[in-house]
Amino acid sequence: MQSFESHLDKAKALIIKQKKELAEILIDWESKNNYIILDEKEHLIGYISESTKGFWNGLGRIVLRKHRSFEAVILDENRELQFKMKRPFYFIWSDIFLYSAEGKLLGSIHRKFSLFFKKYEIRDRDEKKISSLKSPFWRIWTFPIKDGVGRSAGKITKKWSGLLKEAFTDADTFAVDFEDYPWNKEQKPLLLATAISIDFDYFEENSGNGGGIFDIFGD
Repeated sequence: MQSFESHLDKAKALIIKQKKELAEILIDWESKNNYIILDEKEHLIGYISESTKGFWNGLGRIVLRKHRSFEAVILDENRELQFKMKRPFYFIWSDIFLYSAEGKLLGSIHRKFSLFFKKYEIRDRDEKKISSLKSPFWRIWTFPIKDGVGRSAGKITKKWSGLLKEAFTDADTFAVDFEDYPWNKEQKPLLLATAISIDFDYFEENSGNGGGIFDIFGD
């Protein structure tokens, strides 16, 4: 059996599918977010799960919604911890920090100000910019990836499985296409975390429960 690191190294693309709990589908109650990770051949290679912390975490989901702080873990197919993601509360622009299983900072993802684009910047552990994403409002489902010097290096795309099915399940599917760019073993997990950041920032509340005043300047 291949290790998670080996799966990432060989993958030309990753597919991230959100798995909604039945109670959330039926009564629109925001429970923790869970995802499965597939390779380009749709073989299961791991999981992403938002951590919950009791009453205050649940209250934050209700009051702050997508602006809440959260923590999530990336697991391999045997549910062994591989990476941790942490995002503090934000008012306008979100930041996510990615750590190894041992707690070592690997890098971060930062949502940036833009009037007409949805923009992100990815930095390594030394705060050096290694990548950027920019999606115009007329192509809200596609986020082209550029490397540190502006060359095409892949894309993150939200996949729709059909409008009616999407409306019922409220489940998101993202594809992270590496486009044969030589991303290393620490950078690919950052792109994986970027897809989760995009989901939380723009698609978690696609059922119509908008973020209100928080989003006036952020989108």
